[in-house]
This record gives sequence, C-alpha cells and structure tokens, in this order.
Amino acid sequence: MLQRQRDAMLGKNVVVEGPPGTGKSQTIANLIANALYKGWRVLFVSEKMAALDVVKSRLDQAGLGMLCLALHAAGANPSAVIDALRVRQEMRPGTGKGGSGPIDEDTARRAMAAIKSHLAVLHTDVKQLD
Repeated sequence: MLQRQRDAMLGKNVVVEGPPGTGKSQTIANLIANALYKGWRVLFVSEKMAALDVVKSRLDQAGLGMLCLALHAAGANPSAVIDALRVRQEMRPGTGKGGSGPIDEDTARRAMAAIKSHLAVLHTDVKQLD
C-alpha cells in the first residue's frame, strides 16, 4: 500500500484493492487530502457505492467533504452538476467575494464537456483502449 501512496503523490494513477479491513478507504482519503493540499484535482471511482460513501465520510470528518463533487447516477443531472461546480468555484482562493466571482456559462459548459469526456473514457471497454 505504501508504494501506491508514493506513486499517487508523484502524480501517477493508482488502483487500491484488497480485502475488507485493510485500510483502503483511509488510504484513499489520505491520498485525496494530500492531493487537494497540492491543488490537484482527483477522480475517485469505485464499483461500489459503499466505498464512495466511506471515503466521502472520512473526508467530511477531516473538513474536506465540501470539496467533493459526487457524480454518481443517483443525482447527477446536468443542472445540479453545474450548480455544484459554481459553489466549488466560489470556494477557491481568489474567487467569489473580492475575487473574480462565480464561473460564467462558458466556463460551466467547458467543465461539463470535460466531465462528459471523462465519463466517456470511464465507460469505454478496456479492450477498446489497446
């Protein structure tokens, strides 16, 4: 697990897997917290909703939950995503009151296009990527 943490902090993509109770969720939460500290963006994907919930809960406990944008099928309609992106943009240093203000529609459209692009890759069969 330690090698995966090192790889992630060097900017490499990592997969964390293992049996229940081995510290995967805490490791992932720690990696996300460190990445956020560095100003990086993180995409955390899991086959199981429970894993997403546990990591989100740990980030909430660390005071970082408000930086998470949940994009699971249960509530990811386009207008909700755009609204959530606006809220997060306003939380960034140098924006909001006294800064550049909320994101404009062009920026929101570009963000949505980027999200759709990421989703297309996530839903691509691995065999097609070879």
